[in-house]
Amino acid sequence: MTKLRPPDGRVFVSLDKKHKYQMDVTITAVGNGVDLEVGKKVCVVGKMQRVELQDIEIYSVSVDNIAFLYE
Repeated sequence: MTKLRPPDGRVFVSLDKKHKYQMDVTITAVGNGVDLEVGKKVCVVGKMQRVELQDIEIYSVSVDNIAFLYE
């Protein structure tokens, strides 16, 4: 999606579905020190920061806020 890389310990994600206390997202980019793969679906609990790049809107998430990976 974008060639930019997030800061260390963070991932860029696109929002799939928003629930009351969690968000289902797809990882689009990973920062250094993150042991996750692009394209994986994960559940986020906690704060996400919106990042607007020209006409693209993505979210930046700390690895600590990722609750679990979907298979």
